[in-house]
Amino acid sequence: HIIILGHSQCGGIQALMNKDELKQDEFISHWMTASALSHQANSADELAQQSLKQSKQNCLTFPWLKQRVDAGKLTVDCWFFEIENAQLKTLDEQNEFKPI
Repeated sequence: HIIILGHSQCGGIQALMNKDELKQDEFISHWMTASALSHQANSADELAQQSLKQSKQNCLTFPWLKQRVDAGKLTVDCWFFEIENAQLKTLDEQNEFKPI
């Protein structure tokens, strides 16, 4: 079982949305430049959730992972933790984050 976990108020995602801030922080800049996300999110939290979905898709590009998922021997879940209300959400079959 693989769980890809993200959270609200993520500094890395906020830096991704604000290019000036991204350039100022070498660690965050290095971490976020590998991202292939679209920048069409309305908020940092929405972009963080898009990032989780993209990470799941990226995991499934590894043949050995995809084979196990297809065979029902492995699951890959995306969880999003909303810090402000301590709510944990999971990505459902409709590709939406719903409370656990």
